[in-house]
Order: sequence, then C-alpha cells, then structure tokens
Amino acid sequence: MAGAETMEWLAGEWQRLMDEAGAANGSARHEVFALLVNAYSEPHRHYHNLDHIASMLYALIDVSGWLQRPFVVQFATFFHDVVYDTTRNDNEDRSAEVATAALASLGIATEYCIAVDHLIRLTKSHDTAAGESDGGWFLDADLEVFAWDWDAYKMRYSAAIRKEYAWVDAPVYYPKRREVLESFLDRPMIYHTERNRQSLEAKARSNLTREIAQIKVFW
Repeated sequence: MAGAETMEWLAGEWQRLMDEAGAANGSARHEVFALLVNAYSEPHRHYHNLDHIASMLYALIDVSGWLQRPFVVQFATFFHDVVYDTTRNDNEDRSAEVATAALASLGIATEYCIAVDHLIRLTKSHDTAAGESDGGWFLDADLEVFAWDWDAYKMRYSAAIRKEYAWVDAPVYYPKRREVLESFLDRPMIYHTERNRQSLEAKARSNLTREIAQIKVFW
C-alpha cells in the first residue's frame, strides 16, 4: 500500500482529472478510484503498484505542456497496469478493457475511451507510430525508471520485479530477464521523445548494461 501522502495526492489528482474530463458526478467517481486502489494494492505487486502510478503522473505533469490531450494520457496512466498477473501474457489487453468499461461508467466520451484503450495497449510492445506525440510521452514515463540512480533502480525496480516473479525459478527467470533487457538495448533509442533521449537515454543504457553484466556472472 502506498503511503498516506501518496494516497492523498493520487485521490486529489483523480478528482481533478474527473473534473477536467467532464466525468459524471456521483458515486461512480469514488467507486472507480476504489477499484484502482484495490487493484494496485494487491499483495503480489512490489513494483506495479500505486507508487509506480504516482511516479508516472509526476513525470507527465513535468511535460504537460507537450501533451496534446493530457487527461487522456493521465487516464491511461491510472489504468495501464490495473490488471497485473505475472502468470499471464494478456495484462495490457485486459487492463484496456477494464479502463474502457470504467470510463464509460463515468460518462467519458467514446472517442476518449478509444484513445485511452489505444495508449494502454501500446505498453505491450512499448512501440508507437512515428509522430504519435502523446503515445511517446506516455511510454517514456512508463520507462523513466530505467534512468533512476543505480541504487534506486536496483532495489526499487529490478529487485521488486524479481519479487513479482518469485514463483519463477532462478535458472528460468534470469535468462529471460536478460533477454528482455537486451531487447531494449537493441533498440536504436529506448525513449521516444527527444527531450527524454537527451536527459535519460545514457543513464538508462548504463543501468540496463550493468544489470545484464551482473546476470551474466551467474546465468
């Protein structure tokens, strides 16, 4: 469970978002937020939790002037990991479906529901069409963790992901983890926006390379 200060901030951001998007007033606002809190507070979540959502929202607030439809990107952020089961490979699709149903219950216009659905599904590949500005900012915020200081990256991200996959034996987990990290390093650029390429790319590559080197020692 996120700390009290984070919870209070997220609740305030949710209500602000409701007002900005023209959501219907009434109990649905609170019910959907409760759904989000319950989902992101599941005991198996050590990284994909409310702290992750808050971290992404902070990152997006910092670049809000570049977003075409800020509230669409923020909705996608709130919902993009609402379904998270490490034994399945359809979490993104299922999260998008939950988002569409929840936003419809709030009276959000269909065109915005479709846009949120699209953004959430982008997290399956972490690719977006050239020139898709909001998609690029959204995906970059999701991967900003790659560029954290090494100690935070190692303990709050890498080690937390391992806990989420505790059911996977080490000889299986670590080669697969290495494969995933190498797939990002193999990309011409990890980040989609020029701003983040300049500020985050080098540090992210350093962290991924360092983790891969540690895995190679044993696996």
